[in-house]
Amino acid sequence: MPVHIFCINTTGKVKMNNLLLQSILGFLILIVTIISALAPHTLIKKFKLDNDGKPNLFLSLMCCMGGGVFLATCFLDILPEIQSGYDDIKSRMDIKTNFPFPQFMVCLGFFFVYLLEELCSKYFHRDNETCSHVLPNYNSVETSKPLIHENEGNRNEKGIQSVSTEIPCSETTTIESPKHEDKKPNDYFKALSFAIIMSFHSILEGVALGTKNDLSGAIVLFTSLSLHKVIEAFAVGLQISRTIPGRSKFAVLVLFFYSIMTPIGALLGAGLKELDIDTISRDVAVLILECLAAGTFVYVTFLEIIAQESAPKDNKMYKLSAVFSGFLVILVIQYQHHCL
Repeated sequence: MPVHIFCINTTGKVKMNNLLLQSILGFLILIVTIISALAPHTLIKKFKLDNDGKPNLFLSLMCCMGGGVFLATCFLDILPEIQSGYDDIKSRMDIKTNFPFPQFMVCLGFFFVYLLEELCSKYFHRDNETCSHVLPNYNSVETSKPLIHENEGNRNEKGIQSVSTEIPCSETTTIESPKHEDKKPNDYFKALSFAIIMSFHSILEGVALGTKNDLSGAIVLFTSLSLHKVIEAFAVGLQISRTIPGRSKFAVLVLFFYSIMTPIGALLGAGLKELDIDTISRDVAVLILECLAAGTFVYVTFLEIIAQESAPKDNKMYKLSAVFSGFLVILVIQYQHHCL
């Protein structure tokens, strides 16, 4: 029996065989995300942009542009979507309070990631101090020279021949050369935590795609999400590749983990829609998760990217321009999505 992806209901709207279509769209997003996320890693490795460990202006500007992308994504995409969902839930549940619940949950998400980062950083820093500090390497150089030396055959005025006396004196010089431990567990944690934060948001993007009922809405969201994903995944790949330079296998593994989250979210959304769950309860749960994800976005944008890249005193205006250019890219995408 042939499998139909689409069917037409009594109102004339095209309906979808949801699970199959979400699988197709999820696979396409997976390909787009993997290519975009691995692109900066490949460029850094091929052109050796970060090979000497010194700050690279091009990579720094690209990271600043990624910070602008995250900034615009948070304030022009995620937060307005949260407020719209909260207003809808308030009207459906007849909630009268004016307490800013979404903003409160966003702050909780921010402080949760902040606390997690500080605790893990403290643990790994202590581990580095006890196990991964600079280890001394001692080398010894021994030199000998005579302490007293008199030439044989010299006679004094009384005709008595002097005795040649030589007492050896040995000096040992110890040269200490530092030997650094290469492994930095804190870098691995920072890369992994960054990928988890971004993956959390990616799952929610996939859930939004998976809960679409009609074909036209799914295609519009898929197109917008794919374009947004190209820019976001490139920024994520760049940030992770710079955090753990020279760790190709681990970086690729982390980026693959990040890339599969949106397709997984799409399948979860399609599965949730098929279950007999109260829609209000589902929407409240999704709203809470979106608020927490927005808080993680705020943390990543300001503390992980923009603050670190703007800390050096050189090229300040170039970095500001890069942040603003990344912001403009998402601004144009959002304008086209909502106004055209």
